[in-house]
Amino acid sequence: MKIDTTNTSTIISVIISIIIFFLGFLINEVIRRYKKAQELKQYKQFIKEWAEKGNETLTVYIESLKKFANAIAINNMLDVPQRRDTIIHLVKLNSISLKEYSDVYIWGLKEKDNVENRRHLINFLYQLDYLSKAPNVINKLYDMYYSQNKKIMEEWNMYYKQLLDQFVSTNNQGLQPFESQIFSKVSDYFRSAVCKEKNQKSFLGIEYWEKEFIKPSLSDILSDKKSSTSVVILQIFNIINNLRVLVEKHYGLNGFGDAFNEYVAKLNEVKNTINESMSYFNNKKIKKFVK
Repeated sequence: MKIDTTNTSTIISVIISIIIFFLGFLINEVIRRYKKAQELKQYKQFIKEWAEKGNETLTVYIESLKKFANAIAINNMLDVPQRRDTIIHLVKLNSISLKEYSDVYIWGLKEKDNVENRRHLINFLYQLDYLSKAPNVINKLYDMYYSQNKKIMEEWNMYYKQLLDQFVSTNNQGLQPFESQIFSKVSDYFRSAVCKEKNQKSFLGIEYWEKEFIKPSLSDILSDKKSSTSVVILQIFNIINNLRVLVEKHYGLNGFGDAFNEYVAKLNEVKNTINESMSYFNNKKIKKFVK
């Protein structure tokens, strides 16, 4: 029987073509998966390095905020304590998509502990999301504190000027003996406080004014029952009492220190969680070939 060599050659050619096609596809797929793995390694390395550098800026931000919060808590000056506002560079990592994070930290890792990988990834991304919003919230709190402090400062200056005008315009000779006695004591307290402050060439703080002028003045006025019958003394009393109220309001602003320290505590938690997640993933390796 004669073998049809033409058909045999054709079949062999077809089989070889199919084999070459699949080999080509297989080789291309291997190359693609290898390149994908290399790409994920680069992403993983970038995230690692950026997280390390960003962690430094977060540390500076937290330390600066804590210093500011502690200064507020004990502030007895009318000025707002100095605040150093820094940028948290970790938020740059928010520009990486969720798919890219999943490719690196879930599908790309050699160790197939997907539950634990997913937990650390979610924790990491949640902290980044918080960091992207926290500075704006903290800045709004600062604006609120600054606004209230500025209002107290303006009112203090207003009442101080009113008091100064009252002392200048009042004629001691036209006062009743009890009025003259109280007026002299209060004006002496005021002059003494002003002189000490001038010698220091700076505002000595509300605690100083409360101790040296406000409390002793109000005590002398209130100690004499006839004070309520004197228009002049009542005017002086009202102004000094308004200063006393401002002192209490200003001390109330010190409570903002606790509010800022709450953010300090939260940011430290965020920092620790990020470092924990990064430490976990840094100990993992990317597969040699990734789908």
